[in-house]
Amino acid sequence: MSASDFPFMWYLQTIQRKVNEKWAPPARAAETNAVVVFEIGRDGHLKNPAVERSSGDTLFDQAALRAIVDAHPFPPLPEEFKQPALKIHLGFNLSTDRG
Repeated sequence: MSASDFPFMWYLQTIQRKVNEKWAPPARAAETNAVVVFEIGRDGHLKNPAVERSSGDTLFDQAALRAIVDAHPFPPLPEEFKQPALKIHLGFNLSTDRG
């Protein structure tokens, strides 16, 4: 199931907002991107955060992971979502156009 097929977009937007509040890329980072994968348990607890696609910059990758870890706990999964956990692949992008 892709994010566009997920019937609880409001939940994904809540997660994105919480992570964005904690996202602090390294000051010297160049234009780059990374993908972090993690699961959210039914109770909102974070499970198995990991860098799925590295940016090639260890500091950038660690900052992306830290944003996920610092943003939890997340809200409990929607009751109507019957799976025991939700796996999320979240991209972190930094462009040189930061002005």
